[in-house]
Amino acid sequence: MLGGVVALWITTPATWPIFVLGTVLIGIGTGIYSPALNLVATTTVDPACSGLASGIYNTSRQVGMALGIAILGSLVGGAIPALIGLRIGLLLIIACLAGVVVLALRYIKV
Repeated sequence: MLGGVVALWITTPATWPIFVLGTVLIGIGTGIYSPALNLVATTTVDPACSGLASGIYNTSRQVGMALGIAILGSLVGGAIPALIGLRIGLLLIIACLAGVVVLALRYIKV
């Protein structure tokens, strides 16, 4: 979520390094939580269903990424100004990441 908040500070094309830093932070965070979620998806079900759970998790992840790219593309290239669309898209990303955190805290038993 921190990366999304950092990327929100972009105001003009001259502030693109801030956007790059934010997206790098998002990528690092994704690299940390994605394998952990895959592990949770496969170990919290009956071992006979772990392959199915992994397939459902990975398919959901791919569909989510495709939808996210389509939504962000329509916001940035649509009828509203690109910077406003980018900020709306970043807010949606932050909301989704917050949802992942809430669900992880609720369902992952340590």
